[in-house]
Amino acid sequence: MPKARSYSDRDTSKIRTITSESGRQYDGGLFSPAEMQPFEVAEYLQTDIISGLNRKQIKKRFGKQGANIIINEFKLSFVQSLKNQIKGLLTPLLIASSLIMYAFERQISYLSIAGIITLLIFINAILESRASSALNVPRQYSSIKATVTREGITDITDSRKLVPGDIITVNEGMVIPCDGRLIEDNNLTVLETPINGKKGSLVKNSLYIAANDKELVYPNMIYAGSIVTGGSGNAIVCFTGKDTLLRKITGKKGDHLPALLKFIQQAGKYISITAVLACFTLLFIGVLASRDVAQIYIISLSIGAVSLCDTMASLAAASLGFGAKKMTTKGTVVKNLNCIPALCEINTIMCSKNTAFPPKKMTLSGIYCDNEFSPSDRKLTDKTKELLYLSLACSDIKFEKPNKKKRKGSTQITGKIYDKAVTDYLLEKGYDVSKELGEYFRIDTEYSLSGEVARVLILNKGRNTVILKGAPEFILSRCAGYELDGTGYKMSPLTKKRILTSIEECSQKSGFIIAIAAGETAADNLRDITVERRLMFKGFITLYSTVDVENTSAVYKCNQAGIETVVTSSDSYYTAFNIAKNTGIVTTESQVVTAEQMYSMDRGLFIANCPDYKLFLNFSISEWLQILRYRKQDKRIIGATAEQPEELVLMNEADVSFVPENAPDTLKQSADVLMLSSGFDTLTYCMQNARLIYVRIHSISEYLIVGAATLFLTTLFSLLFGLTLPFRIQDILFGGVIFNLFFVISLAFSPTNRKLLLEKLPKYKARPSLNDFFYPFTYSLGASVCMLLIYNITKSFSATLTGFSVLLFLYAFTNITRTSIFKKKSFKNIPLFFSGGLSIAIMTLLFYVEPIRKIFEYSIITYMQIGISFAISGGYFILLHLLKLWLDIKRKEKREKALNSTI
Repeated sequence: MPKARSYSDRDTSKIRTITSESGRQYDGGLFSPAEMQPFEVAEYLQTDIISGLNRKQIKKRFGKQGANIIINEFKLSFVQSLKNQIKGLLTPLLIASSLIMYAFERQISYLSIAGIITLLIFINAILESRASSALNVPRQYSSIKATVTREGITDITDSRKLVPGDIITVNEGMVIPCDGRLIEDNNLTVLETPINGKKGSLVKNSLYIAANDKELVYPNMIYAGSIVTGGSGNAIVCFTGKDTLLRKITGKKGDHLPALLKFIQQAGKYISITAVLACFTLLFIGVLASRDVAQIYIISLSIGAVSLCDTMASLAAASLGFGAKKMTTKGTVVKNLNCIPALCEINTIMCSKNTAFPPKKMTLSGIYCDNEFSPSDRKLTDKTKELLYLSLACSDIKFEKPNKKKRKGSTQITGKIYDKAVTDYLLEKGYDVSKELGEYFRIDTEYSLSGEVARVLILNKGRNTVILKGAPEFILSRCAGYELDGTGYKMSPLTKKRILTSIEECSQKSGFIIAIAAGETAADNLRDITVERRLMFKGFITLYSTVDVENTSAVYKCNQAGIETVVTSSDSYYTAFNIAKNTGIVTTESQVVTAEQMYSMDRGLFIANCPDYKLFLNFSISEWLQILRYRKQDKRIIGATAEQPEELVLMNEADVSFVPENAPDTLKQSADVLMLSSGFDTLTYCMQNARLIYVRIHSISEYLIVGAATLFLTTLFSLLFGLTLPFRIQDILFGGVIFNLFFVISLAFSPTNRKLLLEKLPKYKARPSLNDFFYPFTYSLGASVCMLLIYNITKSFSATLTGFSVLLFLYAFTNITRTSIFKKKSFKNIPLFFSGGLSIAIMTLLFYVEPIRKIFEYSIITYMQIGISFAISGGYFILLHLLKLWLDIKRKEKREKALNSTI
């Protein structure tokens, strides 16, 4: 084994010491650990290079430095939000103008609108600050673990608690949690792509002393966010949190808003600019039309405020934060919020059987040994007992001694679910499993691609024995013979066929089969090519596992939505096929392919047939990656699960990556979605909720245009054609601000829809375009005509307010662009109906309670006026939906005609 390099190996006569002059240099903000010896760094940071910091030092430094968070967070405080809103032009101007108008005219409506807009600013600030906290919740689920030495004790702790001066150990496969100066290294290699952009690993050298050359990275330093690809080492923590090089680099890239919020931010800017231009346009036309300038001025400002640009951003952030936080309660943590649009578009899920379809519970159903199948209720023979213990010897089953607080005899068993099923069976039979397994002394172990024990070399009764466990087809192909009544026979094709026939029959009943082979050997390790020379087939174990109904239902939902499920498995052919068939992934064996079949098939033929294969057996990680690339060539949007560090490339090439919680830190830090619970239903739930978040945010941006555009167009038509304005400042206050706010809040927190996976969502765009506002503006154009009609027929502001509120409610109820009242039931949005009821209650007070009615100058609305308002508003809405239905039918007929012509 190569000797670890350490600073103690150097010529100490050449080592610099920290003098008063150099100490002042470092204290002056020029602390450069790469230019210092490890013990100099330790002295500067006042830490013991062997035993580390003490508790008092840790507490003091943590209070000063804060948590070691190496990934930039989305932060927006209450005060910062207030500042951002006050910087806008319209809102402060409207508040000031309303107060001035109130001072001159003493009309309560002006004071009310100033108060409501001011209150709205504070509500927006609260929403944004709460959203900021919610959006950073995923960080706590994926913090890196660090091996740290403190007060002479080495332990594993949360890396967020690291402080400068801590002594840490880094090993292969871990993500480095901070910037540190190496004390010693043992062939340490590190991938520093997040820092320097280079793809290859770099060799680290603790003996290196940097010159003052201002390099970005140094060989004697390790940096937060890098991945240890080989070797190990010890280091002194020098920089944490915002002081790390990673934070400094990523901090220069601007804000860290999620993509959906950037879209809303851009849309808000466009709408805000448009609102300002609209205000000046109305004011200019009003002056030309010789209207009351003061009235037109305040109404123009009020219409601009109805766009609720700041509220749009606040509600979108709150909706995203609320949705992401709720997803954590259902088993998924979206670490990369920018992947939500891709989650909505996924049409292929590539997953491993262990992650997506784990068995909930297994029970041993039978044992095949000596050419005979024995049900589990039959008494164990010496041979069947030996087979079960050989199976457990080739496993990671562990027995933890009972705690004093626990009941006597309550032994904790950990291991794979099928190994625990075998253990439980033996315990029920009265065997002391832990004691008898102690007779099998393990010499060497080999793991499968899925991380399971596949082969072991043990010492039993003074003889070395190799044991293999796995899929029957694989085990049989490795065996030289088989045992029958204690005698060994050569494995013939006929015998192999007979065993496979028995396996096929058992798989129809049990579903899960594990084969075991063993043989004595003179080899002392598994790398010896002679280790399996005398391998004998011992038999197989059948286990019964129930199919999870939720996973089966999730696969069915995906099939209905056109989302294909593609699974890789290392189980036996019959076991994997039965599970896939029972869960609805495959229907026939033609959809199953093995790695051996792939290599025996013509490559072009395999690529042509690849889209039809849904179950891939015994594919290596590189082969599975190639399947992903074939799917990508077919323009598929892919979500892929990963469990092992070797699957990092697969994660990077997938559109969305899913990683289980028990995966290595390397995968968890790179994952888009962290799975807190296994199961295919978890993946489906994640996609469904991502769609819900997307729909909510898209609905907010689309809906808020309608109110302001309707009022603007109504005012514009009134000025151009010399008509009386059908609304006043108080109508804008209640209809355009308060009721509008009620409805948009109900959209921001609308309930889920179980058929959301089936819906066709609007195409995601990184930046808003004019096309995004076409349908809301078109609706507003007709709505403005409706308002003019209502007022000119009824001559009542009360009727106009009613009609305007109905138009807003109906658009929120089911917008024209995405849904149709003739195709989808939308009656389950309880918050929207509650908002509608609340609006009706407020209008009732305004129209019928005498003191309130007089304050805001409303007249009592008659049944006739109510009927006219509802008839015009509702009739226009239904007419638009009929037009949409007719267009949809015409498009469908056109597509069918084009399809028939091609056939």
